[in-house]
Amino acid sequence: MLIRRPSRLSYLRALAVAAVISSCLLATGCGSSRSTEAYCDKYQSGFDQIKSEHPDVDQYTHTDENPLVLLLNATSAYGDIISLMGDMAKVAPDEIQTDTQRVHDTLKKQIDSAGETAGNAVSGNVGGLIGNLASGLMDSVTNAGAMNRMDKFVVAHCGGEHMFSTSPQ
Repeated sequence: MLIRRPSRLSYLRALAVAAVISSCLLATGCGSSRSTEAYCDKYQSGFDQIKSEHPDVDQYTHTDENPLVLLLNATSAYGDIISLMGDMAKVAPDEIQTDTQRVHDTLKKQIDSAGETAGNAVSGNVGGLIGNLASGLMDSVTNAGAMNRMDKFVVAHCGGEHMFSTSPQ
């Protein structure tokens, strides 16, 4: 049996094919779909899912549900919203990407510190409680601009509801 070695021409063809594929991937951002359309699709599908899984925490819906159950549902929905914000930041167009990431990071930091805040309240650690509350307040205030810009972007481009305010701006 005769084993035939690939010719130099075969190597050049393979190299050319690899170069074309690499160029295509680089030109499209390695398949990345960072765009307003991808952002809005993620927003719409994500919030539709959250509203279907947590219908009683919609700010426009009145509920007579047990307050403890509502609190547990709201906490779970808040975690889902944080996850959605992270997913939206991954596909966000440049004009809103930084703001979306800041909103995600702020909400995540607040939920991460919620347990410590509650622990300080229960244990009577007034200094720790005040520190946690002040930190959360400062995070919200310093990132209010990012939240407002994200809110306006979603309303203008995605046809969505206001996420961080209840009245038109």
